[in-house]
Amino acid sequence: MKHVMIDLETLSLQPNAAIIEIAAKEFNPVKEIEVPNNTFHEFVDSTSCAMHGMDFDKATIEWWSKQELHLKGRFDTFRNDTPIGYALGKLSEYIRTTAPDGELMLWSQGTDFDIAILRSAYRNVLGEELPVKYRNIRDARTYFLELVNVLQPEAKNPYELIKSEGSKHTAEGDVEWSIKAVQYATDLLVSTFVKDVEK
Repeated sequence: MKHVMIDLETLSLQPNAAIIEIAAKEFNPVKEIEVPNNTFHEFVDSTSCAMHGMDFDKATIEWWSKQELHLKGRFDTFRNDTPIGYALGKLSEYIRTTAPDGELMLWSQGTDFDIAILRSAYRNVLGEELPVKYRNIRDARTYFLELVNVLQPEAKNPYELIKSEGSKHTAEGDVEWSIKAVQYATDLLVSTFVKDVEK
């Protein structure tokens, strides 16, 4: 079974939000298990999203305008970003190449944001379904928080346990953080199980 973490950056919080960045990376929940350095990353042309009727939210755009310069740079009109349809097509190819047998676990922070937006984009832009089986969608946020809350209850803020090395509010940086969170929770589960067996 192959595992891929995915993250989007968008210009709205709605299920049909305009997408401006997509990042994905293959990983294994057990960090000791090595996997290929298999990544996907595309900056998406927001104009192409507008042409497909995807949602733009004034408050979200204003929030982006107050972020650091390197984040605001993604709105540079002279960038040669990828049209949304082509970006989704490339993502489909990445998924098929990563798991030719179709058995790919797709993880994200929650299942009601990134996954919901991707499903909407695939249907509205390509007239297709997200090429991942419903039963293979995984919620990294719930997995991490529930395992830490049960197995490490002394942690007052579980999110502080995972140090971020990448840039916040970038799809690539968020993918790396989410992978670390899932692997931390898995390590915690395994170490607790081993301790119980040794008793």
